[in-house]
Amino acid sequence: MKVSALFANVITALSVPLIAVLALIYFNEKMRGVKVISMILAIWGFLCFLKFIYFSS
Repeated sequence: MKVSALFANVITALSVPLIAVLALIYFNEKMRGVKVISMILAIWGFLCFLKFIYFSS
């Protein structure tokens, strides 16, 4: 089975905010300032990636 580089990049970019949310749930931690900022930046980066892919097609 061949996997394209684009698919691999999408999965990697999607997993960054998802892993952070799952870690918060699993380890039962509180959302503090640094975590909120990092989550916002991770989601923003993912959305920018999707926008780049959409407009470059």
